[in-house]
Amino acid sequence: MCFLTGLFSHGLQNPPSWMLFPTSPVWIYQLTQGIHVTAGIASIPLLLAKLWSVYLELLTWPPVKSVAHGLERASIALFIASSLLELTTGLINTYKWYPRPFPFRETHRRVGMCASCSSGTRSRVVRGLAAAAMAIHDLWQAGSLQGDR
Repeated sequence: MCFLTGLFSHGLQNPPSWMLFPTSPVWIYQLTQGIHVTAGIASIPLLLAKLWSVYLELLTWPPVKSVAHGLERASIALFIASSLLELTTGLINTYKWYPRPFPFRETHRRVGMCASCSSGTRSRVVRGLAAAAMAIHDLWQAGSLQGDR
């Protein structure tokens, strides 16, 4: 839910020239942002429970038994790091408190892609959609940058 409402919000804030998003009624954006923030805050206990179940995998010995095992451990480490960063930055953004200045929207979106791609499902479909979304976004940005000149 957070992923889809986040993509919708990103599309409204950085629209490509060829795609039209509904900008009225205004309550559509308010509703999707409300769902995004509420689902993000509600996912904190769920994420902590999931992290509790997977972080023990990082403490097993030997650290790497094979290439596949090493990739799996790297995926778990990426999931833990990106999930914690995603929720922390999202939560501090609700308070508009930034300990250090950073590009919130870009960071939050990219870390969200990493968290989605490294989640426990290991779904090729999710990874493919995330990679496609990143490629489409990069094309949008390149097109909008050329149009601004």
